[in-house]
Amino acid sequence: MRRNEKTVHALRAALLAAPLSVVWLFACTSDVRLGDLTQPVDTGQDGQDGSPEGASGHDDGAVVGDSSGSSDAHDASFDGLVEGGSDANVDGPACAIDCHGNPCMSNICLPLVLAKNLKTPLYLAADGPDVFFTEMGHLGTVGDPNPVSKVPKAGGATVTLAMDDGFPRGIAVDATTVYWNDAAEDGAEKVWRASKVDGTGVVLTGRMPAPMDIQGIALSANTIYAASGTEVRYFGKTGTMSFGAESTNLLVHVFGVAVTTDNSFVYAADLGGSALGIVDAVGATTTPVVIGKQPVDVVIDADYAFVATGGQVVRVSLVDQTTLALVPGLTGAVGVAIDTDTVYFTTQNDVRKVPKIGGAVTIIATGLSAGGRIVADATYAFYSDSALGIIARVPK
Repeated sequence: MRRNEKTVHALRAALLAAPLSVVWLFACTSDVRLGDLTQPVDTGQDGQDGSPEGASGHDDGAVVGDSSGSSDAHDASFDGLVEGGSDANVDGPACAIDCHGNPCMSNICLPLVLAKNLKTPLYLAADGPDVFFTEMGHLGTVGDPNPVSKVPKAGGATVTLAMDDGFPRGIAVDATTVYWNDAAEDGAEKVWRASKVDGTGVVLTGRMPAPMDIQGIALSANTIYAASGTEVRYFGKTGTMSFGAESTNLLVHVFGVAVTTDNSFVYAADLGGSALGIVDAVGATTTPVVIGKQPVDVVIDADYAFVATGGQVVRVSLVDQTTLALVPGLTGAVGVAIDTDTVYFTTQNDVRKVPKIGGAVTIIATGLSAGGRIVADATYAFYSDSALGIIARVPK
């Protein structure tokens, strides 16, 4: 089996390791059977059709969306049948709550699928009006490349920004540019950039000196950080074919990475070391904080790092590295995002939230088959499902 096929199969196996709590059928159809909680509703928006021909690999579709209003969140058990895709009682008369353009039934806000028919979407980012994402389920060749795409948060046509003849993974955006990293069939691992508006000006920004399984990516004002194997390496945003420089090479197998805005500290979710690696760029030291099995994603605010692991969601103080298990006893958390007061995270089967200070956990979406990364804005949480091949949103 080729190197990239092994990587894709390994990621799929990891994401599908947990048993499903809800089994459901997702198809391009007018009805979606709902299980015990809110599940995604089909908007009719297609993604790649399996035979990419530049941007034409995506079909246009009608999507209902409205990001106006204030945020509400609900968790309630619910069985029923939603008919008519995105026209299924969107903020309709039977609902006394504001679902911000998402479908609503029995006063429950349902997730809305923004892009579907994707091949192994895992990583995503959000900025301004759009959600950006990569796929890695195509062959990763010139004849069958993997797309780097965006879709409007409000719903609409998916736009292909680049076709990558490798396996694109981590993705991040700033005011003008989208950045992503990939692993190619020949073993090369690279960091790319392009216009986030239309994908023009694709530039090979950086290269890893040795392939070690490149994954997450993070940005500061002028710098790109890429996680691969034992190291986190950084590159200038305007560089070309640079080998960059090491932040650290003292980790075991890094997946997620975050960085402070001034580049002084880098935080790495070290899956292989069962730790959060804290890299002091000034003192040139790496401190592992053991937090439990298989950390895969990390985000930070001014005071804490929040880490998704195979068994819990953990908060780590940036000052003294004390830890608090916000959500222990999980089968596995896959992605994590934050806003001012709340932590949002995906498991294999659902999307949940918990206060940053700790407290009750609320399930805000379920019916996932292989939950992926998650990001949040003022109104919604956006998430991927690599098995169902979707990008969806749910009111926070």
